Amino acid sequence: MDPFAAIGLASSIVQFLDFSSKLITGTFELYRSANGATSINNTLEAISRDLVQLCTVLTPDSPGVNTNIKTKSEASLLPLLDSCRNLGKEFLITLDDLKVQGHWRRWQSIRQALRSIWKADDIQRYEKQLESYRSQIVIRLLAMLTERQEKIFEHQSGLYERLVSVGDALDRLSASHQRLELDFNSAFMHLRDSIEHAAKSANLAPQNGNLQLPEELADWLLELKYEASSLHKSVHIIESLEFPQLYEREDNIKEAHPSTYKWLFEEPSSSSCLRPRSNILDWLRNGHGTYYISGKAGSGKSTLMKFFYNHKQTKSALESWAGTRKLMVASFYFWNAGTTMQKNQQGLFQSLLYHVFKQYPALIPSLCPDRWQQSPNIKSSWKQKEILEAFAKLRWQNLENVRFCFFIDGLDEYSGDHRDIIEIISNITATQAIKVCFSSRPWIVFENYFGNNGGLKMRLQDLTREDMEQFVKDRLTDGAYFKKIGIHDIAYKSLVSEIVSRSDGVFLWVYLIVLSLRRGRTNSDTVVELQQRLRELPTELETFFQHILDSGDVFYRQQAARLYLIRLIAQDPLSAVDVSCFAEDKMDFAIDFTRTTRTRVLARCQDLLEWNKKGHLQFLHRTVADFLKTRDVQNQLELRAGDAFNADLFICNSKLLQIRLAASYYKITYFDLQQCHFHLDTFWKHANRLELSGQLDYRLFPPLDLAVWHLSAGVKRFSSSKNITFDPGHLEGWYIDRAAKEGIWGILSHAIGKTVAIIRKGGDVTQKLPLEVALRYAEYDQQKQVRLLLEHGADPNEKCEPDISIWQSYLCNLPNSDAPFGAWGNDYSIIEILLLNGADPNVGGDPAFFRRQLLAANAALEKVNEMEKLRMTLTP
Repeated sequence: MDPFAAIGLASSIVQFLDFSSKLITGTFELYRSANGATSINNTLEAISRDLVQLCTVLTPDSPGVNTNIKTKSEASLLPLLDSCRNLGKEFLITLDDLKVQGHWRRWQSIRQALRSIWKADDIQRYEKQLESYRSQIVIRLLAMLTERQEKIFEHQSGLYERLVSVGDALDRLSASHQRLELDFNSAFMHLRDSIEHAAKSANLAPQNGNLQLPEELADWLLELKYEASSLHKSVHIIESLEFPQLYEREDNIKEAHPSTYKWLFEEPSSSSCLRPRSNILDWLRNGHGTYYISGKAGSGKSTLMKFFYNHKQTKSALESWAGTRKLMVASFYFWNAGTTMQKNQQGLFQSLLYHVFKQYPALIPSLCPDRWQQSPNIKSSWKQKEILEAFAKLRWQNLENVRFCFFIDGLDEYSGDHRDIIEIISNITATQAIKVCFSSRPWIVFENYFGNNGGLKMRLQDLTREDMEQFVKDRLTDGAYFKKIGIHDIAYKSLVSEIVSRSDGVFLWVYLIVLSLRRGRTNSDTVVELQQRLRELPTELETFFQHILDSGDVFYRQQAARLYLIRLIAQDPLSAVDVSCFAEDKMDFAIDFTRTTRTRVLARCQDLLEWNKKGHLQFLHRTVADFLKTRDVQNQLELRAGDAFNADLFICNSKLLQIRLAASYYKITYFDLQQCHFHLDTFWKHANRLELSGQLDYRLFPPLDLAVWHLSAGVKRFSSSKNITFDPGHLEGWYIDRAAKEGIWGILSHAIGKTVAIIRKGGDVTQKLPLEVALRYAEYDQQKQVRLLLEHGADPNEKCEPDISIWQSYLCNLPNSDAPFGAWGNDYSIIEILLLNGADPNVGGDPAFFRRQLLAANAALEKVNEMEKLRMTLTP
C-alpha cells in the first residue's frame, strides 16, 4: 500500500464516522414544504447520495491500496474499512425504507425518522459501534504516524523490494527535503504534528466516555496526503535529475587564494589605476543578457567563476536586481576531460533544472507535466529532448515574480558544436528575467559572436596582476627560509615582479613556477640563484609541460608514461585502486592477482597529475590534457610506456581485478554491488575500444563470468541482503549478449575451432561450441551473431554431443507450435540462415518438410531472391 494512499484511506474513514455520527445524533434536519413528502424524500435522497459517495471510497480497490502487501498498522486499517462499509450499507437500506414511509408529517429530524424504524436498542448499538470505530481509528492513526517498520517482500520475478510504513515514509520525505535543501513551503510536518497531537489527546482524555475527534481531522488528513504526495513527487523528480558527477567539477576546482579577486566587487570610486576596471558588479545589479569572461588557457577562469558564484556579495548584488521578486541562481562547470554529462548539453541543462527546481519546486508541474503525472514509483532516465523541452518552457512561463541568473564556466570545453551552445544561451537570455554569466577561452567562434558584448566583457589576464603578486609573495614567504631572506630584500621584490611579468597573465604558469622555486630552497638557493632558475624555465605552458616530462627521474619514465596514457583514455573516474598495478609488466594481471600501493603515483607524475578530494586521479589542468593529447606527445608516451603496454587493456584488467576481489568477500554489501556495477560498465567501455583496435584479450571473459556468479551467489547467501540485487545477476551465457550489445561481436567468432567456457547456475563450468552458444543463449540480434559465426567457418552439422549435431540440438529445443512455419518469427529466420549455410535438411524426418515450409513462407512474403536460394539449396 502506498503510505500516502493509506493516509487518504484513514481520512475517508474519519469522514464516514463523522457523517454517521451526525446521522445518528439527528444533526440533519428535515424541512417541510408545500410538497410535503416529496421535499422530505429529496432530503433523504441527498443524505443517501452523500453516504453512497463515502462508502464508495471505503474500498480496498482504491488507488494505491494493495491488500496483499502492507505494514502492520496499514493492515489494521482494512478490517476497519470493511466494518465501516458494512455499517454504511445498513444505513442506506434504512434510508431507503424511510422514503416509502407515510409518517413524514411527524418527523422533525433524521433521528426521529430513524426511531420510527429502529428500536432504542438499535440506536444504542449503532452509537457504540461508532464509538468503537472512532477509538480504533485513533489507535490506527497513532500507529501509522509513529510506526517505524521496513518490510521486505518478494515478487514472483524473484526481485526484492522495500515496503515502507507511513511513519518511515514521512520521516524519509522530511530527510530528503532537508538533504536537498528544497525551498518548499510544505505544511506536511505541521499537519502531521497536529494530527498526532489530536489523536493522542483523544486517546488519553475521552470526554464523558465519548471519544471526541476534532472536526478538522478528516480535512487535516486529506491535506497531509496532498502535501506529502506533492512533496514526494517533487523530491522524486529533483532526485531523478541528479547524476553522479553533478558537483564533481566544481568540487575539484581549486579555491581562490586568499585576498585575490577582490576587485570583482570594487565600486567605481575605489578602482586601482594599475589595471582596468571591471563592470561586472554593475551588471549583477542592473544588467541583463550575458556577461562574457574571456581568458587565456590557465588564466584562472574556473577558479574565478567558482569564487564569484559562491561569494555572498554576488548574491547580494543579484538581490538588488531581483528586488521583491524571487531570485534563483545556478551554475554549471563544463569539463572536457570529464564524463559525457560534464561536457554536453544534457549535462548543462539537467544540472540547471536540478538547481532551479530545488529553489522553486512549484515550477515542476508546468515544466515537466508528463513526469508530474507519473507515479513516483516509476523510474525513468531523462532524455536530452525532454530536458531541452523543459528548459525551453522556462522562457514562456509567467516570470513577473521571479529572476534567474546562471553562471556557466568553460564554454570552450563543451563537446558539441559551439555555435549550438551560443544559440541556446542567446535564446534563454532573450527575456529580461534570465541572464547568464559565462567564461571561455577567447576562441574565434565566441569572439565573432559576442565581440565586446556591448561592453559586458572582461579579459581576465588584464586584471589579475595584483592577484598574482599576492599569490607569489604569500607562497614564497611560506616557510622560515624565505622569511630569513626577508620580503623587503630588493632582489626578492625583483623576483616576484619578474615571475608575474613573465607569466603573461597565465596563473597556472605562476603556480608551477612557484612549485619549482619552492623546491629550490631545499638546496639553500639564494634569491639571485632562484632568479637564474626562473629564467631557464620555459614561459610557454606546453614547453613547460614538456620540460616537466623530461626532467623526471629516468627510472620512473616508463611508469609515468603508462599513468599518463591510462588517465588520457579513461572514460570514468580513476581511483587509487584502479591504477595500483601500474608497475605490472604483464597485461593479464587480473587473472593472476597482484597488488601495489597508491602513493607512488605522484612521485612519477608530480605537477601534472593530482588526486582530487574524492580520491580520483586527474590532470592538474585542462591544458595538461590538451598537451598530452597532441600526436607528438602521444607517440613519445607510447614509446616510453613500452610495446607491451595498452592502457585500455590495463583498465579492463584493473576493473576485472576489483570485481573478482569483491566477489571473494564472504558477505557482500550494497556498496560492493554499486561499485561492481560501475566497474562492469567501465570494463565494457574499454573492452569495446580494444575490440575495435583488434587487441581484445578474450581470456578476460571466463574469469568475469565466474566473478559475477560469485557475486550473485553472495547476494542470495544472506537474508539480510535480500533488499539488494545484482543486475545482470548470473544467467547462463549472460556475457555473450552483453558483449554483443557493447559491439564486441568477436567474442564467439574468435573461438571457432575451440570451445567457450560457460558458468552454469550451480557454478560448474561447461564447454560449448561457439555456434551452440549463440543458438542457445543469444537474444540480442541473434541472427547477426549466428551469421558472423557461419561466415567465420562455423559448421551447423558439427557434433556438440557424441550423436547430436548443433543443428539437431537446436531443433530439439524449439518450442512445440501448431502455428504456420512462417509465423515462428526469429526461430524461422534462424532455421533459414542455418539451412542456407549447410545445415542438413534431412534431419528429423521428412526431408522435404523444410523445403515446402520455407518456400511457402517466403512466397507469402514475396521474397523472390530468398526463394531461389532455398530452392537451389534444398532441392535433392
